[in-house]
Amino acid sequence: MTEPTNAVAERPRKILKEIAPVAWEHPADRAALQALRAVPGFDELLKKVYGFFGERGIRILFQADAVRVGPKQFARLNALYTEVVTTLDWPERPELFVSQTPLANAGAFGMERPFIVINSGARTILDDDEMRALLGHELGHVMSGHALYRTMLEILLHVSLSAMPFMAGLAILPIQLALLEWYRKSELSSDRA
Repeated sequence: MTEPTNAVAERPRKILKEIAPVAWEHPADRAALQALRAVPGFDELLKKVYGFFGERGIRILFQADAVRVGPKQFARLNALYTEVVTTLDWPERPELFVSQTPLANAGAFGMERPFIVINSGARTILDDDEMRALLGHELGHVMSGHALYRTMLEILLHVSLSAMPFMAGLAILPIQLALLEWYRKSELSSDRA
């Protein structure tokens, strides 16, 4: 007599050939991004943040406690990521990192060359299908061009509050609020990815 198994049969993977990010872009995301770009001073602040940190500085800021995923490090995660990149038919493969953080979360960051950071807490608790969904969500952010704005939001929320004088913090508050509103709505688009 054979024992029943609880294993779920693998679903065949489909490759979404030449899918454009606008195919999953949520109207609320599009509207919030337009509103964000219309906030006075937004473009100037974006240029200043980029000029101050630069691409290398952003990478150091977000990857200081992270390990790059590859065939020899986190091989299973690397295989899942390859499946996701192939499924979404994205020609570039953004770098993937695992950060030693107990929270179950991930993010897409960067300016010119976006990358994805997964917290070790998420890696620990998610099964393969859940990890594919998380990786697809974050790759959706990269494909939609969200990494730049997410990076700016993280910098403004965490770095600027401690480094800026009170009045300067008040001056950028409208931009922070607009970024937070956009970020919440950008999640709708990436969930669709």
